[in-house]
Amino acid sequence: MEAKQQDRPPDESAALARWFAEGVRDELAALEKDGRTQSFEVLSGRLLEGSGPGEGIFEFILADPSRLPEDATGRLKTQSDEYAAQVIGQLDNRIQLRLQGVAPLPPGIPRAILVVDDSALLQRLAEVLDEVAAKPEKVSPLATTVFHPARAQVRFVNLPDTPALAEIGRKLRCVLEQATGSALTYIWGPPGTGKTFGIAHLVAALIQKGERVLVTSHTHAAVDQALYEVVKNGDEGSGPLVSHPTVRDGKVIRIGGRANPKVDHLRLDRVAENKGAELHAKILQLRKTAEPLSEIRAWGRTAIEEHLKLADLSTRLSTTCTQVEQGEEQQAQAAAAIRSGEELLQRRRAQLERAQRAWFRRGAKTEQAARALRDAETELARAEAAFASAGEATEKAHRLVTDLEAKLVSQRIVCQGLPDREVLDGELRRVALTLGPIEEEIRQLQEALSHIEETSALQKLRSHRVQVVMASPAPRAWR
Repeated sequence: MEAKQQDRPPDESAALARWFAEGVRDELAALEKDGRTQSFEVLSGRLLEGSGPGEGIFEFILADPSRLPEDATGRLKTQSDEYAAQVIGQLDNRIQLRLQGVAPLPPGIPRAILVVDDSALLQRLAEVLDEVAAKPEKVSPLATTVFHPARAQVRFVNLPDTPALAEIGRKLRCVLEQATGSALTYIWGPPGTGKTFGIAHLVAALIQKGERVLVTSHTHAAVDQALYEVVKNGDEGSGPLVSHPTVRDGKVIRIGGRANPKVDHLRLDRVAENKGAELHAKILQLRKTAEPLSEIRAWGRTAIEEHLKLADLSTRLSTTCTQVEQGEEQQAQAAAAIRSGEELLQRRRAQLERAQRAWFRRGAKTEQAARALRDAETELARAEAAFASAGEATEKAHRLVTDLEAKLVSQRIVCQGLPDREVLDGELRRVALTLGPIEEEIRQLQEALSHIEETSALQKLRSHRVQVVMASPAPRAWR
């Protein structure tokens, strides 16, 4: 009884991850006994894509119809060189490998031996499970539900009323209604029973409900086939989303390894490229629409600047004329102060002469009279300096008035040929009502375009909401 209890998946996330990792390590131990590597003969290799002198993607033909696990790693041995190899995709007997080595990659490799390490993926899976066990809080509750499906909430939801979903059979409709409403649904069937067809229509049903969908698998071929079934259009029939806006708007994308040519146009880099071209075309069209309005706005702003210049000249002239009047008044006050100072100076000189002739207290009187004379001379010097300064400022203001009057005459001639300021303001407000939204749309499109250009072919398109993502292979912690 206790042995059976140990064979059951644990309930708690960390314990479940450790239990799973233990099973993976048992498999690794068995591989150690039986041999960790397998060798495959590959033929007619051709370089599909080069990413450096010793790096690139090759496509080979397998000499036997073996199925290799995608993401498997190993070594590719030719007659003269050896390269690190990773399986990135397989379609029938054609296999794509990412090669990396010291020697430059040739355009073709007629024959080679691919040695695959069967334990590498399992070892990585065990490491990921150990990480999950150490931090179980990062694990979705769905992870434990997968191992305990009886706990999953099961509900049936009516499918959206669309032409594509209206044509499916009763049994498949029942399956999709359960899958749409339930937290977890297993769909099983031997080859040819319509599982991929069901997945395609399940995706369509979820999209119609406004959901975002991730489709993943342990092979690129399975992902590509599911994606093709969703969007196909031709002799093989039409997919349920073939005419849906999500496809037309580039919101169905394929990420991961190299895609099947049937869905190559949905690869992330292709979608980004097409989306970028579409945004660029929209920006050009909007700029073409905005150009005459921008010219009107620029001319209106220039005309208003001329009116503002006229108003500024008028204000400056008025201010300068006031300065002239103030300067002349200051000059008159300084002249009066000079006359008073000269009269006072004469009196102080006379007082000094009388003091010098006095018989009684001559010394004290003379000193007092001399001091008063010096004060009178100082006051007179101040008045003369003030008169000179006021005269210089007034003369400068007079010259400025003459210059401003000439400029004002010229500016009035310029403004006579322009509409009134009120008319210009009204025209600019009208242009702004039309041009403002256009410029805002251009700004938003430029931000989106810049964001697309900054993302690499393996990054998510953040410039628009992706509703369906076909990804492969599955994250190892989900397998």
